[in-house]
Amino acid sequence: MTSFALKIIALSTMIIDHIGFFLTAPAIRLGLGHITHMMRYIGRIAFPLYAFFIGEGCRHTKNMRKYLSRLFIFALVSEIPFDLLRAAAFETPVNSFTGLFDFSAQNVFFTLFLGALSIAVYLHVGKSQKKVVAAAVGLVATVLLAFTAEFINSDYGFIGVLLIALPGIISDVCPENIRKYVKLFIMVLCLVSLYSGDIVVFLPPALIALLFILLYNGIKGKPAKWAFYLAYPVHMVILYLIWILGGIS
Repeated sequence: MTSFALKIIALSTMIIDHIGFFLTAPAIRLGLGHITHMMRYIGRIAFPLYAFFIGEGCRHTKNMRKYLSRLFIFALVSEIPFDLLRAAAFETPVNSFTGLFDFSAQNVFFTLFLGALSIAVYLHVGKSQKKVVAAAVGLVATVLLAFTAEFINSDYGFIGVLLIALPGIISDVCPENIRKYVKLFIMVLCLVSLYSGDIVVFLPPALIALLFILLYNGIKGKPAKWAFYLAYPVHMVILYLIWILGGIS
């Protein structure tokens, strides 16, 4: 399975998740809450795939600075669409310019950026230091940036950053023949921690994402980098416009 195919799965399941989130309130009123719950269930597949590809992206990018800048720019660009989607889901009209900014929660691109920055620190130190030293520095950076994610309340927070950064950093210091399995084991631990409050419901679909990762063949597939980035803010704006123009309430 190519990276393009995995990204299509990640994007599709994320959009299904967001539609479920968007329709939660009207679905409950209509007695259809089980449908949106199933959509949120399917959506748990998305983030582990995105976390995996951030790690892959950091290791294969030709320009780490541009890669990090792109993630940060899209974090900023996506924040208002993210807040608009939350306003629609919670049925809270946006009546002023200041109402566009909801600092109680930040979009997932901030988490992806912080996870990528953790890996970037590790890779940078690894250019001049032994792998074990680089891993130690990388782990410290990861924990600090994970706390940052928790402080700003970005999607998936502390564990989200760990899920992005730890598998690659820790597996790199292991023998090459077991790195793949160490990486998956750490991802499982992170997912168990992430969904500890509802482990029976949300952990199984998240683990399905790891099965897709096992099928990854390392081939890039069709080039569509910008489309995957743009799809995140664009689909949230579309959902908000449906709420405004369609009168969903």
